[in-house]
Amino acid sequence: MKEEFMAHLACPCGNSLSNGCDGDETEYYFVEHGVIEAHQDDFAFFELEYNDLSTEIWKCDVCDRMMFFDGPSARVSRYMRRIDTESLGKDELAREHKSGICFNNLLFNEVDWFVGSKHESNGGPDYEILDNPGEPDRGLLFTCRMMEERIFSHENGRFRNWWYADLHDDLIVFYSPLKDGNSGDRDAAPVKAWRRYSQVWRSEE
Repeated sequence: MKEEFMAHLACPCGNSLSNGCDGDETEYYFVEHGVIEAHQDDFAFFELEYNDLSTEIWKCDVCDRMMFFDGPSARVSRYMRRIDTESLGKDELAREHKSGICFNNLLFNEVDWFVGSKHESNGGPDYEILDNPGEPDRGLLFTCRMMEERIFSHENGRFRNWWYADLHDDLIVFYSPLKDGNSGDRDAAPVKAWRRYSQVWRSEE
């Protein structure tokens, strides 16, 4: 798992969330397709989150809420509850939104294992999953271009912890990574969705 400062967050359901677990399904990131295309070779794909090029999301493993951090502030800016995808209409899905990729931290573990196993089995390049500028002998960066070619293409098998996603102001919708085309394919059926709601804490009532 990536090295980072351990953080904690209280979910409205009462659960205490932390990003300090190796099996981390707490932190998710949404990255627009346009950002991926604009930064094909700039730096490692998993560095996008450290360059303010992605939206950080925390998901509660008890109630399935999503909590969004739309800016550098430590405060949650949006709360969303899980909803039935069958409740979504075509007109609602067609409203203005951003299309991209959403993944959780377990994808980092998958890619790290994949790159390491390729290096050990056939002597392939020892790619750097995160940029380490202080290390003079660091290997090639595993860039956005490489993620598209080797992970999102499925040529090397199923990577489980990412989805095509559409992010609206009041909605986030996941589509299967195995579907044909990309998230612009309006014939694809959503597999998961969360809708924004107004969170009121008791101290604010």
